[in-house]
Amino acid sequence: MVSSRSYRPGKPKRLRRTRRRADPWRNTRRGRRFSLALPPDLVALVIAGLVIGGLLFVYIRQGTLLRTLTAERETAREELTEREEINRVLEIAIDQGFSLQQLSWKADKLGMVVPEKVYHVYVPASVRP
Repeated sequence: MVSSRSYRPGKPKRLRRTRRRADPWRNTRRGRRFSLALPPDLVALVIAGLVIGGLLFVYIRQGTLLRTLTAERETAREELTEREEINRVLEIAIDQGFSLQQLSWKADKLGMVVPEKVYHVYVPASVRP
């Protein structure tokens, strides 16, 4: 059962119209909205262009990195060759420095002579380290 207060017979109540806010995307003369929709062909073309552009960027970046790393490798190889040559020269100098001819020449220069008598000293086993 319907209460008598909420039901009023007669003319239906009119709804109040609310005022519309100004919409910058609305075309006021024709009452249509402005559409930013692009044709599907154009969207596919733009996406394909972005994908191809990204792939080209990656390809060019990889090429530059490869060239940079190759140049660094060549520089490191040159340094290695130089250091190996220096090492070889130093090894020759060490070998010449400890040769018997060099030692006898330096001993003569310093006035050293070969000992005529050799003395041996006996060290007991209990004193040895």
